[in-house]
Amino acid sequence: MGKFSVLLVALFASSSALAGIESIEVTGTGKTLPLAIDAALVSAVEQVSGVTVSSQRQSLDSSSRKSGEGTSFLRQRTGEMNFGTAGRATYRILSENCGGEKCKVRLLANIETNDDLERQKKLKGMNKNRRTIAVEPFVGAHSKEFSRAIEARLVQDRKFRVISDRKQPGVDYVLKGRVVEARTTKRVVDNSRTVELTGEHIDDVQVFYDSKVVVEYQLIDLVNNQIKWSAKVPTTSGRNNLSYLLELSSRKVFEQLKENIYPMLLIAAEDGSLVLNSGGSTVELGERFEVFAAGEKIIDPITKESLGFTESKIGIIKVIKVLPKMAYVELVEGSRDALYELPIVRKMAKSKASVKAKPKAAEAPVVKKSSGIIL
Repeated sequence: MGKFSVLLVALFASSSALAGIESIEVTGTGKTLPLAIDAALVSAVEQVSGVTVSSQRQSLDSSSRKSGEGTSFLRQRTGEMNFGTAGRATYRILSENCGGEKCKVRLLANIETNDDLERQKKLKGMNKNRRTIAVEPFVGAHSKEFSRAIEARLVQDRKFRVISDRKQPGVDYVLKGRVVEARTTKRVVDNSRTVELTGEHIDDVQVFYDSKVVVEYQLIDLVNNQIKWSAKVPTTSGRNNLSYLLELSSRKVFEQLKENIYPMLLIAAEDGSLVLNSGGSTVELGERFEVFAAGEKIIDPITKESLGFTESKIGIIKVIKVLPKMAYVELVEGSRDALYELPIVRKMAKSKASVKAKPKAAEAPVVKKSSGIIL
């Protein structure tokens, strides 16, 4: 009974490891029929699994195969080959033609792929429409902290495939730059004094801070081999908060990048919900956005390139709930009827509070000076 249980477990494990089967017709050539079959099977496995199979597979001898008919390899019509983690292939020869020092064979190959590979293929398919961006490490003071912050925002937005090596195939954009300035200056003003009449010492020490971060960057379009966007982004503060300024600078750079590649869109769901196609740390609760409807497409008469669309403001929205991939909003200004054509949204600039004129203070009564202490 124990051996039977172990056998069942082994069979279950092997069957669950290799799941999907895909059939494909392939051709292969080689100096001999075995080498031609090897070449065809390697091509089939690479096409189905998306994994590059080592060329050493093509030098395998017939002892690595299981013949289907007869003892002579030249007489077999079916067979099997195991490619390890890339999958297992069974095949049937449809036609063969050998002459001189060259053989050509056409096979019907059944590729049984590994569960892990199937899952990875599905994950790749989910990300196939995302642009790929490589983030090169920024240089300069506090550049590591800034690089981590901008990379985290790109990942959180879930609109890009973010990698660190620009040499990988399929890279669309490269982000590079430097932190020109990142510093906090402290200034101490000491107006402490001693009252001559009483001898009392009054401490009057004030500390002032001046923090500043300046980042310049380039977004390089590798597909068209051109600089798509470049800018210098300054951020200042009167506080001792350099880390916060670096984080704020990363958000400014991220928003400029995204505006140039993936403008934020407002989606009106059928159940009445209003949703932004961004979430995570890229959107904040209570944040307000202006909503614009796209109009006529504008073409540059010189370069013949699209300059974008004319825009008309149709409303204002407010974020009421943030999820990892999206954010729920409510309409605070405008008509809902105009929100069904995927309008774009842009963050509202924070309006400075108007400073009201202070009422003129009443004239203080004249106090006659006298010697001594006034009680």
